[in-house]
Amino acid sequence: MRRALLASLLLVSACGGGTPTGPGPTPQAWTISGRVTNTLTGDPVGGATLALGGQTVTAGADGRWTLSGEGAIPTAFDAVVSASGFHTRNTRIQGENGRTNADVDIIRDAAPFSLDFYRQLARDSFDTPGQFKTTKRWITAPKFYINTTNPATGGTLSTSELGLITNSIQMVVPQVTGGLYQAAAIETGTTARPEQVGWIQISIVHDQADNFCGRATIGANPGKILFNYLPGCANICTPNAAISHTVVDHEIGHALGLYHALGGAMDATANHCKLQGLSDAEQVHARIVYRRPAGNSDVDRDPTSTLAQSAGGGSAHTVSCFRRR
Repeated sequence: MRRALLASLLLVSACGGGTPTGPGPTPQAWTISGRVTNTLTGDPVGGATLALGGQTVTAGADGRWTLSGEGAIPTAFDAVVSASGFHTRNTRIQGENGRTNADVDIIRDAAPFSLDFYRQLARDSFDTPGQFKTTKRWITAPKFYINTTNPATGGTLSTSELGLITNSIQMVVPQVTGGLYQAAAIETGTTARPEQVGWIQISIVHDQADNFCGRATIGANPGKILFNYLPGCANICTPNAAISHTVVDHEIGHALGLYHALGGAMDATANHCKLQGLSDAEQVHARIVYRRPAGNSDVDRDPTSTLAQSAGGGSAHTVSCFRRR
């Protein structure tokens, strides 16, 4: 018996010993899910398809979709989201195991949306046809500093003129951003301030040699707005005024990322007088700009780099508006 036991031990030792190795661990299963919705209405887009992670999934009637897999979940998925009657969106979805809120919205190609108008307002196609820029938008609530010095009079802006600018800020910021932001602060003074991230500086000049009425950086942070205090820099209802809501609304729109577009506050001709703030069409299309990360490109492609998403990234683009009557 002792000889048999010793022989068995020697045999085990010769074969490497230890406990026999079984099959490896089962790869961990993961899942993420979300909804596809209409950008403007929030309604579900049933039947939308998402190509991501090497798979294609289809949303149900409620817009919900689920993606499953095994192994290490990617930190992010490049996703192409499409549906009949909608513009295809190229975006990125963060990969978090068990995530149920990976929602994505797409733009329906039907009224009240107009691709031509959107390209004017968001891509600068009115001033530079066919050269579609990426969107520039603020990613924080803007603050405003108004330098009330008026070089035309040697004093300061009148109470009514300052009130006009302040009221326009309070009205236009929520209109441009689809209610996402309001002015975080409005401060006034009679001295110039250094540029500071988070602030849009408004100042007045009196330059009779230059026919511009307003000048602004497009969506830059920090931002600048310059008003030229000249008679005629107003709308057609107040032809002799040096400053008006038409010009002020327009330049605030620029500072928050909008370009020239036909009709409404961002119309370069200012051929209207009753409108205050943005038109309904402008508000619809501006809301889409603020539903996308900064750097979104035509038609609907989100940037993959976080750097591209910073407001005002790159050199500041300044536009001058010649609107005298």
